[in-house]
Amino acid sequence: MTDTAPASAEAPAAPPEKVEASDGAAVPGPGRSKAVTVAVVVAALAVVAAAVFGYLWYSASADLSAQRQAETDRQIALNTAMDYTSRSLTYDYNDLDAFFASVKDGAAQPLQDRYDGVSDALTAIMTESQVVATGEALSAAVDSETDGVYKISVYAEQQTRNVQTPDGGSVANILSVTVSEDDGRWIVDDYGPKS
Repeated sequence: MTDTAPASAEAPAAPPEKVEASDGAAVPGPGRSKAVTVAVVVAALAVVAAAVFGYLWYSASADLSAQRQAETDRQIALNTAMDYTSRSLTYDYNDLDAFFASVKDGAAQPLQDRYDGVSDALTAIMTESQVVATGEALSAAVDSETDGVYKISVYAEQQTRNVQTPDGGSVANILSVTVSEDDGRWIVDDYGPKS
């Protein structure tokens, strides 16, 4: 007896790897088209993720750059106010021209005009009293900043000698200084005792 299997019990055929399209071109079978679809979806998600992370990085970088610039501007404004305060509190009746030149340097035109308006009276008082003073700004703080205009409080100390106090004395001052940038140059717009 021979074992023969009935003709209808043939082994099932493997799914075709490629199927022919109506025009005769080979088309991937069902297993490959699913793999291609998954690969396209993964690639699209990777592109979207890269774009999102790129935007977030750019945004954070721009924010950090703006923050650094704001801090740099703030520090320059503080330094400008402190330097100007020290210069304004330092004078010698023997050379008041140098004093007035010093306080006009880095001052806005309206502030320069104010000094021009009082220079004769101050010269007479300082010369008569033989005033010699040295000032030093010790600390400063930004009170406010609006559109690049900084209002700053400066704490300073001034050593003063004159005919009435030849040994000199020390006076603490709190001054209000307004500073802004004008065409790349930091200037003092206003200066006076803090009220």
